[in-house]
Amino acid sequence: MFSHDSADAEHSHDTAAVQGFIRRYDDAIQAADFAAMPSFFDPQVLVVTPTSSRCLSREEFVAAAEARARHMDSVPRAELVEQATTELGGHYWLTSVLWRLALDDRRLDLYSDFLVRRVEDELRIAAYLARQDLPRLIREAGEQA
Repeated sequence: MFSHDSADAEHSHDTAAVQGFIRRYDDAIQAADFAAMPSFFDPQVLVVTPTSSRCLSREEFVAAAEARARHMDSVPRAELVEQATTELGGHYWLTSVLWRLALDDRRLDLYSDFLVRRVEDELRIAAYLARQDLPRLIREAGEQA
């Protein structure tokens, strides 16, 4: 598998810029700065979870994130622990992220992936892939406590 198209590589953002973009996105989440969140997304975002796959407008995605944050207000925020980014052709990057959530004496490792693309000279999230069902994991962790 080719990781990038060398013809476009000289015009691409490096992986450090993409990872910095994801860290800024995480900072907005940590600060509950939902007004800033639309700037991180394409107008349409593919959202894939273990139980569904759909396209949402960025406004719908942000509204859902805000509703989930309110619903899970008693749950601590997940900490961004690690990122791995693969360049895909000079215009796209797949960034896999490990988040860590501390629940009392338990630790949950959460994994998600972002398809980031360059739009003019800015980065945008085009797809969000959650590898785990977070509400179910938190519910199960509470039952085991």
